[in-house]
Amino acid sequence: MSRRHRRAARPRADLGAPTSGRRAKVILMLGFAAKGFFAYGLFGYHFIQMSSSSSHDPGLSVLL
Repeated sequence: MSRRHRRAARPRADLGAPTSGRRAKVILMLGFAAKGFFAYGLFGYHFIQMSSSSSHDPGLSVLL
């Protein structure tokens, strides 16, 4: 019984730390994903501007 109680008590006692750590990791992952997506979007935007400005239609780059 003592072993079962120890095993049951350990997760309950450590439940607060892992969940907060997981939340922090999830927040960090979401932050990095948002930054990466934003940077990728900006890079793609500039890449489209550069490719459209070098293409035969200059009006497209002005619109973008």
